[in-house]
Amino acid sequence: MAEELNRYFVSVFTKEYTNNLPDVLEDRGSREIEELEEFCIWQGIVLDRLMGLKDDKSCGPDGLHPKVPDEESLVKLSQRLTEEQVDHKLWVEQPENCPTCLALRPCPKEQVQGLMKNLKLLK
Repeated sequence: MAEELNRYFVSVFTKEYTNNLPDVLEDRGSREIEELEEFCIWQGIVLDRLMGLKDDKSCGPDGLHPKVPDEESLVKLSQRLTEEQVDHKLWVEQPENCPTCLALRPCPKEQVQGLMKNLKLLK
């Protein structure tokens, strides 16, 4: 089952062909382009924006839901599922080696409900 899930996840990524990219025009005409001389990001502003995300809203243009389980939660859940002998696949992005997704083999709801009830996305 894990191999089948792996084949599926690999198949959904887009293969990009770089031999048909448009040419970049160097001549920008007579327009003057203002250069950005300074770019600052303040941690407090970023944290305020992140804390303002509404986890009951749909995903943004990046396709990510505002409330994504962190890596540690996914690893712990994977370990618990293994202990309970529930077939699943923990998807780990490469080369970052970052757990990003967990998929379960179809099974009776009662078998996994107790393990999943605390996860907001799976309610």
